[in-house]
Formats: sequence, C-alpha cells, structure tokens
Amino acid sequence: MISIKNKNVLITGGSRGIGKACVEIFLNAGANVAFTYNSAEEEANQIISNHRGTTIVSAYKVNFSRKDEIEKLAKKVLADFDGIDVLVNNAGIWKEAAIDNMTFDEWNEMININLTATYMITKLVVPGMKQKQFGRIINIASTAGQMPDEQAPSNAGQAPGSRSSVVCDGMPAQRAAWRWTRRAAWSGTMYMTPRPSHPLSSKWAVHRARPLRTS
Repeated sequence: MISIKNKNVLITGGSRGIGKACVEIFLNAGANVAFTYNSAEEEANQIISNHRGTTIVSAYKVNFSRKDEIEKLAKKVLADFDGIDVLVNNAGIWKEAAIDNMTFDEWNEMININLTATYMITKLVVPGMKQKQFGRIINIASTAGQMPDEQAPSNAGQAPGSRSSVVCDGMPAQRAAWRWTRRAAWSGTMYMTPRPSHPLSSKWAVHRARPLRTS
C-alpha cells in the first residue's frame, strides 16, 4: 500500500457518481486533487466549497470529445499541480442502443470520449511519471463491455468495459522500465430502474465492483 498524502491526483469526470466518490476518497487521504467536469458545474463548485481551506482541489471544465480541450486541460493541470502522480480515467458516456439503431455520430462520440480521450490524457501525463520514476494509472472500467445481452455490439465499444485493455494492457515493458503501474477498477453495471427493452426489465441487475487496489 502506498501513501498518497500530498500526491497530485487527476480524476476525469469527477463531479458526480463514481468520479465524485474518487475525488472525496483522495482528498480525505490528503492528496491534492484536480478533477474535470463537463456540464455539472454546480456539483463541481460544491465539492470545492466543501473542501476549501482544508486541501488543494481544483475543477476544470472540459469536453473530452475535443482534442484541443484535452491538450489544453493537460497543459493547465500539469502547470497548476507541477506534475501528476496519479491519474484516474473515469470520464465516459453510455449510448444504450443495439448496433442497428446506433448512428455513426453516436458511435464516434462514444469512442472519442471513452477511448480516444483516455489514450490522450494518459499519453500527456506519462512523461512526467517517467521523469519522477513514479506513477499510478487507474482506469474505471465497466462490466458492460463483457455482458452478453441485446446491446452487446454497442457494449463492446463502451470504454468503461474496454479502456483497460486498449490503453494500458499493451504497456507492460514501459511499466517495468519506468516503475509506474496501472490498475483497472471494475465499477460494474447497475440498472437503477427497469428497462422495458431489456431481458432483465422485471428484475434488478447489480454487478458489484472489484475492490480497488493502488498498485
């Protein structure tokens, strides 16, 4: 187990849900946290207000479907925090549709936000981790990419289900050489309300997350 006190942490999609929980966990552990949001500005400001004066926390508005905004984000965060020690790739969107009902634009948006943005932000923070010879990359993943159901063709493109293997599993030699590691934290999938079109529409379907590890 490593200490993250005074470590610099970047969490994408940190204003709500799992991302917000990650922000709170790292802040409570004494880390300096930068997190991103897209539309949930009120929630982001509330997090900052709750921790004002007790720790270092900053929020950055970014659209992860835009390459220029991702590059601008990385430059700003790296300057504000003097490097990133821990990256949590959490931001993602869900397009629930069978393959024959999904438009090309919907598919592209999903891939750009869930996969390409993960690749880009990881690529931009890794050089600093190499320089420090320390780094942790946590990918929040989902069982949606592995669940066989009528949405399976589109689920296969959901980055929470596939970002781990696409972005990080191909880098074992680099991880060994530069002493940084990555971990996929499977968030699971939870249907909070029945879905009429789903085979499990009459039941609750809850897939529990694996325990999150730090190395």
